[in-house]
Amino acid sequence: MPTLILPPRYTTNSISLWQAAIALGWEVERLANWRIYDDKLNEVINNPQINLPAAVIVDVGKIAGKGWAVIEANSVYSSGLYGCDPMEVIKVIQKANIKNHS
Repeated sequence: MPTLILPPRYTTNSISLWQAAIALGWEVERLANWRIYDDKLNEVINNPQINLPAAVIVDVGKIAGKGWAVIEANSVYSSGLYGCDPMEVIKVIQKANIKNHS
């Protein structure tokens, strides 16, 4: 059965998606918060069972009662800064674009 993972904030969109998922018989989980600590982030990105590209934006969150999860992974072009260091973001964009960049 599919599971819809919703953001922690209740909005008109998230409520509509919740109602649609329930109507389809899906499970629905809502993230407890958007914060992730460096040790948890490192645990996710260094996990050999998770195969991530060299340059990727990873959304992770804590699902109430279940723990940490990777919610989605996107290209570096599809995200805003969201408080990240712009110099570090440029490095990720560079890695995504330069062939054989190490």
